[in-house]
Amino acid sequence: AKANVKRARASVLKAAVEGRLVPTEAALARAEGRDYEPASTLLARILTERKAAWSASGARGKYKEPVAPDGDRPPLLPEGWTSCSLDGLATKITSGSRDWSPHYGRGKGVFLLAQNVRRRRLDLSMCQMVDPPEDDPACVRSLVQRGDLLVTIVGANTGEACRVPVDLDRHYVCQSVALIRPAETAVSGFVELWLSSDPLLRIWDQYIYGQGRPHLSFDDLRRSPVWLPPLAEQHRIVAEVDRRLSVLDALDAALDTNLARCARLRQAVLKRAFEGRLVPSDGSGDSEPARNQAAN
Repeated sequence: AKANVKRARASVLKAAVEGRLVPTEAALARAEGRDYEPASTLLARILTERKAAWSASGARGKYKEPVAPDGDRPPLLPEGWTSCSLDGLATKITSGSRDWSPHYGRGKGVFLLAQNVRRRRLDLSMCQMVDPPEDDPACVRSLVQRGDLLVTIVGANTGEACRVPVDLDRHYVCQSVALIRPAETAVSGFVELWLSSDPLLRIWDQYIYGQGRPHLSFDDLRRSPVWLPPLAEQHRIVAEVDRRLSVLDALDAALDTNLARCARLRQAVLKRAFEGRLVPSDGSGDSEPARNQAAN
């Protein structure tokens, strides 16, 4: 049953990013007799915002156009969808500092580690406090904000990704976590789904290198393809995924409860057996046959 729940989660995500979970925006627009904004128009706006963010940052040199997505355009994208690279959606793909260990354990900042990044969940149950030097450029580069996407790029959990769902005060990513800042934060919810779905994870499995300590490079992140639906459809997809996964989460929790109950019952049965309380005694006490049987 636990394995079935895991497969069902993967199936929901796969259907979501392939346009099979909710009616497409193109189909709804036709049924309602209205126009709609295709994903190609959304992408054009994002690319404009990406270039504007680069200009506003005061960066030197020539503006770099986003890299092309790895591989060809998927042949079966739903109507109104488009494909692009992760680089094309982002104003920033970076990671944090490796030199802040002398500043651990004090201050009000939080150093986000790989163990804080879980699939579609930012886990803040364990926080590494840090008081980084204010003049360190990594403070600005690695400071997270609402809507950012975090991806573990080093270690056992390489490839796990989540979104920053709320405003966080002085939270910084470490070197093992990539920070991806979308040019338009409205797409963060869907891109989080995409980064956790089987089609993208299969691609990342080909990218990840290093036997003892897996790695995922910035170049691989930049060229990672994204299948992008219209924005209105993205919102419906995310809402439906959340609804279905909440049902599966409740089922998973019920299974955990019952498995724990089974384990307790097993131990109780063994305890009663060894204490001689599992079956009625024949009242004969420590008889010779019983001693001989024990010896055998």
